[in-house]
Amino acid sequence: MKKTFILISAIFSFLVLTTEKSFAQTDQGNFMVGSSIANLNFDDSNTSISFSPTLGYFVIDNLAIGLTPTISHSSTESLIPGQKYKTTTWGIGPFARYYIGDGTVKPLVHAGYSYLSSKSKDDTSNGVIETKSNYSNVKLGAGVAYFINDHVSVDGIVNYNLLFSEGNDSQGSVGISFGFQIFLD
Repeated sequence: MKKTFILISAIFSFLVLTTEKSFAQTDQGNFMVGSSIANLNFDDSNTSISFSPTLGYFVIDNLAIGLTPTISHSSTESLIPGQKYKTTTWGIGPFARYYIGDGTVKPLVHAGYSYLSSKSKDDTSNGVIETKSNYSNVKLGAGVAYFINDHVSVDGIVNYNLLFSEGNDSQGSVGISFGFQIFLD
């Protein structure tokens, strides 16, 4: 996790130091295409990553609505040799994002909903157990977009996620995502 943070910090610092002042492309009628990465964890016994591309359209100045497909994977090795737990999740849902102000740095607020399907595989000493589940995710977030130039931004967002499924308790969590957007007019 420390290496990932250092890498992201180095890339962001490079971008800040090597770009000139630019103007955002968040005008009505423009499109945005991008991606974000969250839940990034790589260590000796655990691996997890979540990848979410975005496709949005600015319905008014600074307000984009669109779709976000999501795919995530996690893998955990048990302390007992040969036992592993793997989960793959995929889904899709709408989002809305509002950029505040003008200039190269814009605060933003983000809201989204996703319908998710998950498949888990648990390798145990008693055999393999596979489970499938469907659930919903409501995401509310706030962050900042740094516009590298007229058409590209680097985004950092703090999100509150609420996962729920029929018959089960809901589960809330706070997370951080980093990504980029390309703005097309």
